[in-house]
Amino acid sequence: MKKAISVFLCAVMVFMLCGGLMTAFTADDIKIETAKAVISPGGFDVKYYDGDGNELKDEFTYSKPTRSGAKSGLPTSYDARNAGVITSVKSQGNTGNCWAYSTCAALEADAVSRGYAGVNSVDYSEAHLAWFTFTPTEDQNDATYGDYYITDEPTPYDTGGSWQHSSSALAALNGPALDADFPSSVYEFSQMGNYPESDRINLGGGIIMKGAEKIQTSDEVKQWIMNHGAVTTSVPYYDQFATSSTSSYYFSLGDNYATNHMITIIGWDDEYAVTNFKSSCRPENPGAWLIKNSWGTWSHNNGYFWLSYESGSTGEFCGFSVMPRGDIYKRYCYTGIGTLNMMGTGTQTTFANIYTSTGADKLDAFSYYTTKTQNLQVTAKVYTGVSANNPESGTLAFSTSTTARNTGYHMITLDNPVNLPLGTRFSIVLTYASTDGSSPAYMTCEQLDRVDDDGLHYTVAAGQSFMKLGSWCDNTSGQLAQYHLGNNSITAYVSCIEHNYQTTVVAPTCIDSGYTFYKCTQCGVERTGSFTPPSGAHTYSEWTTTESGSNYYIDTHTCINCGHTESETHLKGNNTITLRQLIQMIFDRIFAFAKRKTK
Repeated sequence: MKKAISVFLCAVMVFMLCGGLMTAFTADDIKIETAKAVISPGGFDVKYYDGDGNELKDEFTYSKPTRSGAKSGLPTSYDARNAGVITSVKSQGNTGNCWAYSTCAALEADAVSRGYAGVNSVDYSEAHLAWFTFTPTEDQNDATYGDYYITDEPTPYDTGGSWQHSSSALAALNGPALDADFPSSVYEFSQMGNYPESDRINLGGGIIMKGAEKIQTSDEVKQWIMNHGAVTTSVPYYDQFATSSTSSYYFSLGDNYATNHMITIIGWDDEYAVTNFKSSCRPENPGAWLIKNSWGTWSHNNGYFWLSYESGSTGEFCGFSVMPRGDIYKRYCYTGIGTLNMMGTGTQTTFANIYTSTGADKLDAFSYYTTKTQNLQVTAKVYTGVSANNPESGTLAFSTSTTARNTGYHMITLDNPVNLPLGTRFSIVLTYASTDGSSPAYMTCEQLDRVDDDGLHYTVAAGQSFMKLGSWCDNTSGQLAQYHLGNNSITAYVSCIEHNYQTTVVAPTCIDSGYTFYKCTQCGVERTGSFTPPSGAHTYSEWTTTESGSNYYIDTHTCINCGHTESETHLKGNNTITLRQLIQMIFDRIFAFAKRKTK
């Protein structure tokens, strides 16, 4: 069962005093309002409140599912297992890491759906994800140094979380790693964790997170499952609301309870009968989600159960998507943990991060986070050679526009990567604009005040993050300094401009091919090539016999070409023979018998 963690953080919203878009004004011209973002006691859901304690609702409202119907074009039932994209059920054991198991299940389903991995072979490491989500970096050269969660739990494996926790960790390239490299030990925590800092950015899974989107309607949840295999959500899970005979669950106490367990939706059935739920705890209408759980195959129906569409207090729905890692090996990032604080300047907001390249890199992609407002128009620009305090100075190297349909993490990839030679100061500039001309366009950033009491700790430095208020304003200076703003949520992903390979030549043997092993000294990317064929079968020397103690002989012969050696041990004695001799005798007799039969 998911263990609870309460995390509170401040959310800052900046609104324009005057109407219209971004005209010439300064920080003195804007009205600063504060709001509080509260993560539920289960750690799964976020609600925003203004200074008067009023909840700030999303512009969208999720409605409970009904029959899919002909208009939606969706089937009335679906099971992603039948599509061959759902990996095996895992057990979280005594950990509080259901959020990591749910996340990895969704990542695996999407990787299989896209052909990046095999359903019977892919297995991402929940142990690695949980450890590096709640263990701050020890590398003082890492720009996220000093960002960490404050929790009373003794280890990351006791700590609850949400899709916001896992997605912020994945956005910082903290996985996904392979379970084979970081196996789980869910009943003996000392057998996992305590990983060296060098394992933090471990992309052994071959993919990185492309997006983590909050899905708003039941039809969109269903469509996401058909396209990507799975969607995560959370529930308040208590045994008295479960029906064991049918492996079904219906929470009947309404929508005002905190969730305490994350799960993975892999299908649905609009006709799932209400009689499948216990008579004392039964929904009014048919229909249920098919759930992949993380309590092992011995729970429910081989690890799966049905969740009524009408089950109360079900949490946010998140869809994860992935992309091939390629040669990406590091990130430029200031946000080591989640950034749920909101800022905005009305219906359009422009903000930026400035980084300095620490290697001969090229920019392959970057991610950003949107909140509260759907269908944001996003304009993204990359500048190189910028001055220290002006993100739009220098040379415009890349520009694009897109629409962020859902809130959450999004990725922009560059078809033509931007070269960033060592020491290049570059910026990523984003403009959010509401498409309806009236909804607020919020960006997300850290906030420094009150975080020590609220479960978060951030660090920030001048020259890192900026917001455009007519002219550019550093988040740490001028009028904005009094609001204790941290860094903006923008992360850059890079590979080498040109690999510098160190080579190791492995000679062929009689039966194995030779090859050359290449490893880049900068990014660690590995290649194998220049294969040479084997020379052929072994050519052995005569057998030699040596004594081994008082009871055994050892027969040995060695390939005269490659040095491969085989040996056999047999007991001393007049009537003993080796296995080799026995096999030879059997073949001789079979051959002799066959020869007689042909006469």
